[in-house]
Amino acid sequence: MEFKTKATKRAEEVIEAITVQNNLLNKTVGIMLSQLEDLQEYDMSGRNRDNPYSTKSAQVLELRNKYRGIGNLGAPVLQRLINLRVAFSVPNRLFLTTDMAVKKKNKLSDKQVEDSKNFLGDFMAINGLDAEVPRELCKESELQGQVALGLVWDRKQKNVVLKYYPWNQATYTIKQETRYAFKGPRTFVSTLDGKRVTLSDNKFVYIGFNDELSAETIQGYPTCGPILKTIENLYKDLLDWRKLNHLFAHPTPHFQCETKDEADAINNLITTLGWKIGTAIATNGNFQLKGPSGAEANLLMLAITTAAKIISAHTGIGIHFLGFANVMSNRATADSMGEPTEVVLHSEITSWTGFYVGLFRKAIIMRNAHLQGQLPTNVVLPRLIPLTDRQWRVIKDIYLPLFEKKAISHVTLLNKIPDLDAEEELEKIKDEERKSEENSNENNEEENSEETPNDNAAEEE
Repeated sequence: MEFKTKATKRAEEVIEAITVQNNLLNKTVGIMLSQLEDLQEYDMSGRNRDNPYSTKSAQVLELRNKYRGIGNLGAPVLQRLINLRVAFSVPNRLFLTTDMAVKKKNKLSDKQVEDSKNFLGDFMAINGLDAEVPRELCKESELQGQVALGLVWDRKQKNVVLKYYPWNQATYTIKQETRYAFKGPRTFVSTLDGKRVTLSDNKFVYIGFNDELSAETIQGYPTCGPILKTIENLYKDLLDWRKLNHLFAHPTPHFQCETKDEADAINNLITTLGWKIGTAIATNGNFQLKGPSGAEANLLMLAITTAAKIISAHTGIGIHFLGFANVMSNRATADSMGEPTEVVLHSEITSWTGFYVGLFRKAIIMRNAHLQGQLPTNVVLPRLIPLTDRQWRVIKDIYLPLFEKKAISHVTLLNKIPDLDAEEELEKIKDEERKSEENSNENNEEENSEETPNDNAAEEE
């Protein structure tokens, strides 16, 4: 019989413990190696190489699917992002305004201006441009990077109707002639339902974003296309955050054992009993409830906010609008973060205004070609007004004091107020002033009529 000293037994226990730890380490390494493909997701070269959204067709398809809620990860994030961009770019309904400088320069009569406004008002009503259509077109530009509309004369309505060409179905191209350093007229070429469609410059309008000015064939690209993977990574991290919260609420039981035999005995006992938290159990091991330590939460939140910052920087939407108000330390930070948002989206409002200016001009040109009477093409213009807290502060702090000092007119002030038709309000003001003046005259006449008999009576006496 072999005799073992206490030192020998202790050495064997240490060796056995080290062996157990080594086995656990090997198992952990094996799990990490099996998930190497997921880890490579964070490698930039691997991300670019495996990006399934490297073409416009793939981006448009995935954007549409995600927005509808049937795409891969990230649908809620993308829906909110696009809806915010649409709300900022086309904040309210489309207004009509008169360019007084053009009217004065071309010596246009009030009737000419009124006829142009009536025609464009009917044109907007027929095509839904006075309601939700401008927002829908803006949403399509977010999903496809561009919008093309064909203009068709309707004999019955004696007006122009619009035909929408979705890029993902028509796959159209826009060609333009090069005249010196500037671009000349455009030509629309499309194949829809097997039929080739070619439209000249005056029969279609087009707006594209993120395109190239030097390209002979114009093609826009969706703003959110390059960050589809970032949106998916953000959504994955948000799901992991939910799982982490679930783990905090459901800690894992842990029994600390001296030997492997003790650990196997406890594991067998737990398996046999079907033990759950709350059920009594007696063992010779030290019992603990283990959960995330907290460092995991900090690292995961850092990953979430980093992805959100990338998305915010790319789209111009403030990170706090995406639901991450915790990144703002104070009011000054929030105000400074609003400045680039307003600058980026104001430029897009300018682009959309130019799009509708061209649309109105071509609609009047088509109207003049089919009906008698030549309406001016550039005196009635569209107007889009941004709708933000910053805009209200500008009105209150700048334009209202200037108006009170009579440095600007009613028109200038009213044109700055969102969701308000300045010309319509001015007409109401004139009507109220006219009614007030009429009432004042009537009161004066009544007073004079009452005073006249008294004067005559005094003369008789």
